[in-house]
Amino acid sequence: MISEGKNVNDDKDLKIFLGLCTLFIIAVITLPKNILVNSARETKKINSDGVEELHQMEKKEVYEVESEIESVQLQHESEKNIEETQETGPIDYTEGIDVQSYNYKALFANSVIMGDSIAEGLEYYNVLESSSVVARIGANMASLENEYATVTALSPKNIFLYYGINDIAYIHDDYEKFRGQYEKVITRLKQDLPRANIYANMLFPVINLDREGGEYYADLTPYNQIIKEVCEQYGVVCLDNTGIVKEEYYEPDGMHFKMSFYSYWLYSMALGAGMIK
Repeated sequence: MISEGKNVNDDKDLKIFLGLCTLFIIAVITLPKNILVNSARETKKINSDGVEELHQMEKKEVYEVESEIESVQLQHESEKNIEETQETGPIDYTEGIDVQSYNYKALFANSVIMGDSIAEGLEYYNVLESSSVVARIGANMASLENEYATVTALSPKNIFLYYGINDIAYIHDDYEKFRGQYEKVITRLKQDLPRANIYANMLFPVINLDREGGEYYADLTPYNQIIKEVCEQYGVVCLDNTGIVKEEYYEPDGMHFKMSFYSYWLYSMALGAGMIK
């Protein structure tokens, strides 16, 4: 009897042992499977996110991607040039360059210069085609509806701005008003022509102050600083071409320029916009 009971107990212990082994084996087999399933799910999610990102990139036109890259590069170069200018004074980018050797009508065929009488000289002297100049005598930033309509219809690749001199005549030292008006010009153009590259020129010095309100033109630094800050805020390239100016280029009024000046200005703008190397 004792022997039979011992066998029964041994069989019972063996069954328990085999049961535990079975559970252990199941656990070992199942655990990696769950881990692999979860890992696969995570991988699928990552791949899905990556595919979605690629789809989003594909939705962007090539010109948009290129324009964004070009804008960032030019903005960086512009900021670097302005920093150098602040340290060394205005830079003459035309020094040693034969600026007369370029065909500016062809170079600016897909560009528009917007501005006042100073910009209007580009058309007056036949330096550029009329389709590349949207400017008029006395133009100020508060009254540009006709200009917006014209430049929108032209839909240029590049827009160069020269505004501010006429605004100073009635704004005087109201710098915040000047800032607000410049911001409106930039935001309006970005809204109407989102594909266009925008470049803003700093104001050239006025050397004859014997005029009504001439004292407000004595130091244009605060206005040019505002133009620079607005450009940085809205991702627009700021062009400081004040270094090219020489007294010999001015008309007797000390504000406007002779024909000889415009090739130097166009070269500097084209260089700043990466249109020439």
